[in-house]
Amino acid sequence: MTSSMKSILTYFDAGALSAPRLEAATAIATAFDAHLSVLACGYEPAIPPVPYANTPDAFDFYQNYIAEAAAEAEKQGKKAEAALAAAGILSDVETLARTPGDFATALATRAQFADLVVLSPPYGSDKASVATEAFESALFEGDAPVLVIGEGQSVPSGGVAVIAYDGGREALRAVRGATPFLKAAQTVEICVVGASADREERATMLAQQLSRLDVAVELRVDPGGDATIGDTLARRVRETGADLLVMGGYAHSRLREYVVGGATRSIAAAPPMPTLFAH
Repeated sequence: MTSSMKSILTYFDAGALSAPRLEAATAIATAFDAHLSVLACGYEPAIPPVPYANTPDAFDFYQNYIAEAAAEAEKQGKKAEAALAAAGILSDVETLARTPGDFATALATRAQFADLVVLSPPYGSDKASVATEAFESALFEGDAPVLVIGEGQSVPSGGVAVIAYDGGREALRAVRGATPFLKAAQTVEICVVGASADREERATMLAQQLSRLDVAVELRVDPGGDATIGDTLARRVRETGADLLVMGGYAHSRLREYVVGGATRSIAAAPPMPTLFAH
């Protein structure tokens, strides 16, 4: 398990959650004496906007939109640089003018070389949002731990952390990515929802492994009942007063979770506390 966090990644654009997202990433970088990399973004249209797509002037209109996206990226980059300079942390800002899909690809590439990616909740009324593409690209193609912080939430501060453990690979990878936070926590609870004997045995092994890192760890088996796993975890976070939830992301397919629901999607859409996912 990695015990250090030295490379953190986030992005900054004209969205309403950019400032709190950057503040959260800055606070984490400060706490761990880490380097923060920021992608400052302006978004190009994927195709010339209607009604210009099929006109003789389509190329000119498209070039104008590209120029506007580049100018927006520079504008956001300057804002990010000013905030980082005030914070006095190790950092760099890279400006990108891309389509949302190409931006997500660029983010995923950089996420492969980050210890943590800090993002905003990815799901809401707009299922095709930049936030959705950023989250799924960082999680899958980026293969990175992703910390989702909701609006108004504070970064983990060394209180109680809850691990949602289902015995799967994704949950264990999330624990590995969260190790620096877990080592800083006063107490870590491994919460197993609807446990089987095999799952409890694995959870006991995980508790033993964490205890060797001097983590104060407790194991709890929650029957769950009729509530969904997402609702059970949200309740447990409230009961413990946790400031961090750690869980695997998409142990089931994205399509299945989209159609029938699932813990990843429900928690990521409205995280009860900052939540670290890994796939």
